[in-house]
Amino acid sequence: MRVVFLTNIVSPYRRPVFERLAKTPGWDFHVLINAASEFDRSWEVNTEDLQVHQSKTWSIKRTVHSTDPVPFDQVITLHLPRSLWSDLKQLKPDVVISHELGPRTMLAAAYCKRHGIPLVIWAYQSRNSATQTNRLKNTVRRVLLKQASAVVGMGTQAREVLNGLGVEDERIIDAPNSADCDTLNERLSSLETHREAEQIRETYGQGRKFACVFGRLVPLKGTSAILDHWRCLPEAVRSQWRLVFVGDGPLSQLVSEQNDPGIIHAGVIPPDRIAAWYKATDLHLFPTLGDVWGLVVNEAMQCGVPTLCSKHAGCCDDLVSDGVDGITYDPTSDNASKRLEHALTHPELSEMGRRARQAVRPYTLGRLADAFRTAVQQAKGQAVADIASLSSGVSVANQRR
Repeated sequence: MRVVFLTNIVSPYRRPVFERLAKTPGWDFHVLINAASEFDRSWEVNTEDLQVHQSKTWSIKRTVHSTDPVPFDQVITLHLPRSLWSDLKQLKPDVVISHELGPRTMLAAAYCKRHGIPLVIWAYQSRNSATQTNRLKNTVRRVLLKQASAVVGMGTQAREVLNGLGVEDERIIDAPNSADCDTLNERLSSLETHREAEQIRETYGQGRKFACVFGRLVPLKGTSAILDHWRCLPEAVRSQWRLVFVGDGPLSQLVSEQNDPGIIHAGVIPPDRIAAWYKATDLHLFPTLGDVWGLVVNEAMQCGVPTLCSKHAGCCDDLVSDGVDGITYDPTSDNASKRLEHALTHPELSEMGRRARQAVRPYTLGRLADAFRTAVQQAKGQAVADIASLSSGVSVANQRR
């Protein structure tokens, strides 16, 4: 059975999932991408062991204005895969999996309908993403989702949004996001990682604790908000901590310009060194204004680090139990600084970290891959049922004649 997976790019955190899907018995697995990378990513991903094809695509940068929970602008890429129809015709898929609900999935849905091929849609959704739309987009999304034999969603918030778009529970396959736990565990257990973590604390910490923000420095991630909240902290609290930003982006200068020796911009860290930074961290901060999941929360928990997690993150409902294995808050609320202070002064951060490591154990790449296998099986089963129903209808009609 030839399964073709349509997505923007092959990212480092998706490659292990594709590897597992490619090893599915009875599958001939192909990945059809729009681009080798994105304009704001510096990833280099080896895909030699995967069957990856790239569509001829118009990629357009555009600025999107978000109004909820607070107004901010972000630059994104809109991909228009102009050769998708001919690419699918050449690959001759038995099942198509399409990521997101934009032009790519619209073209894929039209192709699948024309050729009678089952369609699976992987829909990134959160409560916040559901508010960044309009009536026309929602109408298109409802039409696309109605055609899908199975819909893969990421956790509680995704199911809630998909239900609101008319998708029945029986068509939704839960596939909560997962980090590459095996690689993280391997690196965490190495003596080299332990030594590097100690060096990081000695170099940057200078006797203080570490509160780290991992990821791109863009408005969506709440970079400005966490800086504002940090400035509002009592000096007695700030003097015990370092606020460290690991990542890069258009707001890097804003971080670097802070007149505070306790705020550090560490820049981009190579993937093979990120485990050491998590190991050096006492508290992970995730002040996002609307991530549809937030894979860094998985990574932090896997490394035994508790998270102060924004309620606007799609993962918040599934991963973080407030006061148990992390702390939740709203970075746009009036008491956000108080919640940050509460997290920084919590007496059981280490114990929270141990609980976090236990809580994230079910969120594995194997489980994520299995969700796609289940969705494909469901889609193929529905296709067979539809054919049987059609044949039965034709038979009855012939008998009446």
